[in-house]
Amino acid sequence: MPIISISSDCGANVEALAHRVAEEADYRVLDRGFLSEVAEKHGVSRARLDDVLESGPGFLGFGTRTKRRYLAMIQHAVLEELLKDRIVTLGLSAHLYVRGVSHFIRVRVLCDLEARARHLAEQEGCSIEKALRTVKLKDRRRLQWSLEFFDLDESDPALHDMLIDLREETEEQAVQRMCDALNSRSYQPITYSIKCLEDQALAARVRVALFDRFPDLTVKARGTTVFVATKAPPRHKHKKVAAIKEAAREVPGVDYVEVHLSPETFAQATANIP
Repeated sequence: MPIISISSDCGANVEALAHRVAEEADYRVLDRGFLSEVAEKHGVSRARLDDVLESGPGFLGFGTRTKRRYLAMIQHAVLEELLKDRIVTLGLSAHLYVRGVSHFIRVRVLCDLEARARHLAEQEGCSIEKALRTVKLKDRRRLQWSLEFFDLDESDPALHDMLIDLREETEEQAVQRMCDALNSRSYQPITYSIKCLEDQALAARVRVALFDRFPDLTVKARGTTVFVATKAPPRHKHKKVAAIKEAAREVPGVDYVEVHLSPETFAQATANIP
């Protein structure tokens, strides 16, 4: 069955939509609660995993490397979970790192900026003007976050398969559209798209396993072969390549490892991998 990812800045309204779609389609919702399992598995703070998915000024005292390490943990765990099928993802930014998977439906839910501000003003007990400034600042930070870590503007309509504007559609209509998409022939899993998801899960598995020793790696996979791009000074390159190959071969699912020190050769080797 297809997988559906819902992203938005609309808060509680979108949570309700996700759960209604899951109930109608007999799916399950994979949301921020899943981070507790990820935190326990890796022995890290659940709060920090939440922080790294946010675009605010939190996570103070932690550099980009630590943030990327936590993101690698989340990506790996989410991709492995998506292989189990019948999932609605929400709040885990899966729409930014699941690529080239035709049975993965990216839905972007839009809502009124002033409505968001009014809701925040009620929550915080502040003026509409202050709430509106806060909402706009949050949107700018979110854009910076998605560009920094994924080189994507998540608000770009071209990134999504479906746009739902709650200013023009009722929640019932939105739920029906998403359920219709799940039943559409256009989004049914095919061998190629399933393989793409499996390859991305394996690449994420390798990256998280090697991250502490080699944080600068770019990893892609095709079947049981893993392609790694890295940098190394000339006198240490053979040692680093050997260490990467040895470590990567210990990851379940990996039979063969190619390490590329040149961006050009890596691009050629992985040209057909999403």
